[in-house]
Amino acid sequence: MAVEPDDGYLRNPDGQKKLVYSVVDQAIKDGVYVLIDWHDHNAERNLEQSMGFFTEMAKKYSGVPMLFMKYGMNPPLSHGWLLKLTQMN
Repeated sequence: MAVEPDDGYLRNPDGQKKLVYSVVDQAIKDGVYVLIDWHDHNAERNLEQSMGFFTEMAKKYSGVPMLFMKYGMNPPLSHGWLLKLTQMN
């Protein structure tokens, strides 16, 4: 998912979530694995927004075994909350 471009999540969260829902829902319907990627070159500046986004995705898609979530370009291992979110099922 785009985060910082003009039409990205930071400026258009509802539009970006709609795109994510569309792709994820179709992947689930087709029975294929899907990755939600918070594609952000400045991920450390947008932790609050990404935590809110991933919390919402984890709640919406709880129990979906073929869904993976990825934070940032090279996520630091120190963000324990992300590990907890990706293990929710």
